Amino acid sequence: MKFCAIICELNPLTNGHQYLINKAKEETNLPILTIMSGDFSQRAQMAILPKHIRASLAINAGATACLELPFFASSSVAELFALNAIKALNSLGCVSSVAFGHEWENFEDLKQIALFLSNPPKNFDAKIKEELKNSGQTYHTVLEKAIASFLPNIKIEKIYKGANNILAIEYLKAIIKTKSSITPLPILRKDFGHNTIKAKHNFLSATRIRDLVYSNKIKKIKKYVPSFTFDALLSNKTPNKLAFEMFLLNSLRNIDETNLKSSGENLILEKQLIKNAKIYPNFNEFVNATVSKRFREARINRTIL
Repeated sequence: MKFCAIICELNPLTNGHQYLINKAKEETNLPILTIMSGDFSQRAQMAILPKHIRASLAINAGATACLELPFFASSSVAELFALNAIKALNSLGCVSSVAFGHEWENFEDLKQIALFLSNPPKNFDAKIKEELKNSGQTYHTVLEKAIASFLPNIKIEKIYKGANNILAIEYLKAIIKTKSSITPLPILRKDFGHNTIKAKHNFLSATRIRDLVYSNKIKKIKKYVPSFTFDALLSNKTPNKLAFEMFLLNSLRNIDETNLKSSGENLILEKQLIKNAKIYPNFNEFVNATVSKRFREARINRTIL
């Protein structure tokens, strides 16, 4: 038996996710297998619902099965998130295609970027290392500029503003790198993108839906999620973010720096986090004090977790 897989977080499952599942079924005529992150997201934040409830939402939405993507992969940077997910799907031996969303209309551009990054010229890595050393900018920014210098006819900056574009590129790279027989199935998103607050018809980003739920405005999301998602959010408590953030702060304050095993940039970041945790009583102030050109918020959150 063959499956079409969807790598997901379903945090929570929205009309957009339902559209992706339906479209993947329609395009492949195959049952859907979802492989989903657990209780923490790729950006190292607590999921809005426990993993077993989100897995049941996947089944309600039409998936035949839902597997868990291990924590070390699910809370990694996009490249490792995608690579380990594709490796997991390869190992099953029953997945013939993988469906994923993207914001950029010209999918050929994403394929060209993935092909380039899978076999970059010899001076590409040297260019990135030199720029990282001299500019003080984040790896993400330096990478974009380096790709743009080699692929001037593609709008790299605009493409990399879309989180799903980035993941799509990484899925394609992972398929190439692992010499996978899995066929990519790109599906254009119907909303305005991952982090947008604006609705489009009955589509709204999961990010905005979470914000509304955490702000006790759950009634405003009813139009943008399937009824079973709405019911799950009504009947289950959302995570106590404040309590968890205080737990993280207290944990950092009690770490003995001499036990740190990292080196280079990671060690610098870890020491800075421990220092700032002892200075700032508020979690947001603590994170904002650590954010810099070199260290983005997502990387900081993953390091803390």
